[in-house]
Amino acid sequence: MKNRIYHDRKQFRHYLMLIIIIFSVVLLISCDEATVYGKNIYYNNNQCTLTEDETAIYFTCKTFSKIEYEEGKPVYYGSIAHIDDVYDADTINRVLILFHEYKSGPMPADLDAWPGLQKREDGIYIMTNIRFRDVDAAEIERSRKYPEEERDRAKERGLEARDFLRSLVEQSEIEQFPLTIEIRNPDFGTYAKRTVADVYLHINGKRISVSERLFETRYAVPYSFNYDFQWGQPELNFESWYRMLEIDDPVTPNVDESIPKNE
Repeated sequence: MKNRIYHDRKQFRHYLMLIIIIFSVVLLISCDEATVYGKNIYYNNNQCTLTEDETAIYFTCKTFSKIEYEEGKPVYYGSIAHIDDVYDADTINRVLILFHEYKSGPMPADLDAWPGLQKREDGIYIMTNIRFRDVDAAEIERSRKYPEEERDRAKERGLEARDFLRSLVEQSEIEQFPLTIEIRNPDFGTYAKRTVADVYLHINGKRISVSERLFETRYAVPYSFNYDFQWGQPELNFESWYRMLEIDDPVTPNVDESIPKNE
């Protein structure tokens, strides 16, 4: 008898929460600025989620996207839903970006320029993984062609670098929207659903280059098409890497070796 009463109460709570959810959705639909498509809710041009637990219903809008133009070139501002979308120190997954606003002009002819295009009421969006241009960080999942010890060292360094980047992205905020990033010069990536681009963060009113910050902290090095930086080695020689690429090391000061050190 007690089990039946408990079951009936649990079923009643379930139906009550379902009624509340339906009422909330109907209320949103009745609002001119809200549109519901299946499980997704769009309110004031923001993608929102409707979730519940045993005590309440949560309506949250976190995503932020817009386009600006600087010297005729587009600057995209996108957002991620969760800090876990920062996959490693050179890749951010599932970034929502406004590709084209309907009010900004005619429909672009080259809609296939981005993978993962989405058509919404206010414009064309893309959901894509962003790979930082010319940045090489330690891989969390390294190829098995390397010895296990090297894979373990590379993974440890990769996780440390990823956590550092996450700490930066958590502070990035644009127009009071958290977890937002600035994307410039997007280009096709080597893999499907991945875009190569220059990425910047906005922290405490300052615009920060992600690649420069990673280079300065030794969590990444400039990418080389011909060589692989061996993140799994016991000791990492950053200075020789920069010398081989014939570019300036942001950490090691430039020294004119032609001048004797005693002078």
